[in-house]
Formats: sequence, structure tokens, C-alpha cells
Amino acid sequence: MKKLKIETIKEFVRTGKIRWTNHCVVRLFQRNISQEDIENSLLNGEIIEEYENDYPYPSCLVME
Repeated sequence: MKKLKIETIKEFVRTGKIRWTNHCVVRLFQRNISQEDIENSLLNGEIIEEYENDYPYPSCLVME
């Protein structure tokens, strides 16, 4: 599986290619986190841990 790159994630944020699922939006609301907060963290952060075997897609932990 391809390795995630923070540059690719940042490009997706800049071009509006993030898909917000209903589940995600509900969790953000419950935790009082805005989509803008997430986008800013992705644009200014770095990947600190990768989960290549996550289903259905690989994922990662980003720290700002």
C-alpha cells in the first residue's frame, strides 16, 4: 500500500478534496471541534504515526 504523505494531505485540504462523513461531522460537533480547526491542523501539522492496515483505507495521526 502507498505511504501517506503530508504534502498530499495538504493539497487535498487546499483544493477542497476532503470528504466529511456524517459520522465525522457528528463527532466534531460533540467535541466542539470545527472543520476549520481540522483543516488548519492538517495544513500546519506533520504525520507522527501511520496506520497502513486501517480498513477501508490507510490512516495517520497528525500533530500540529
